[in-house]
Amino acid sequence: MPLSKRWIRRLAVGTAVLLAFLLYVKPSRRFLDVTGPASAILAEAESWTLFALDPGIEDPPPKDASIFHGHRVLGKTTLDDPSKRADLTYALNWAIFRGGMSVFCFNPRHGIRAETSAGAVDLVICFECEEVHVYLPAAGQPQEVDIAPSASVTFNRIFRDAGLAIAR
Repeated sequence: MPLSKRWIRRLAVGTAVLLAFLLYVKPSRRFLDVTGPASAILAEAESWTLFALDPGIEDPPPKDASIFHGHRVLGKTTLDDPSKRADLTYALNWAIFRGGMSVFCFNPRHGIRAETSAGAVDLVICFECEEVHVYLPAAGQPQEVDIAPSASVTFNRIFRDAGLAIAR
């Protein structure tokens, strides 16, 4: 007995919803490769530095400007509070796990440097285009990881609590 158009449509919609769900919740291999070493450094870091970044790129930057991976630093501070570090780490991991729809703007407003005696990891984060550049000691080029914009609320709150103004 042939299927009616109604059943074919239901089957197609159900398959599309299932496929979208599986693609949405499954972390990519790239996520696991990049965030493993970075997460280890973040968890064991003796010091964290937060950077409020200017999303624009000035060519050339002012001579007195502090630069963090090609972006002018508007302000920076250390983050000593373990609970706030945990909040940022949780928000970051959740947003990376959820992934994003990376576009090609990359106008980062947030940066983090976490340092241990074994090395450091730098994160340059753009919630606008939903992408993080991860700079690891062993890697020559930054690794690009998609990120969901949901973590921006936590990041903005903690950065503002630390006295850093976020660029508009």
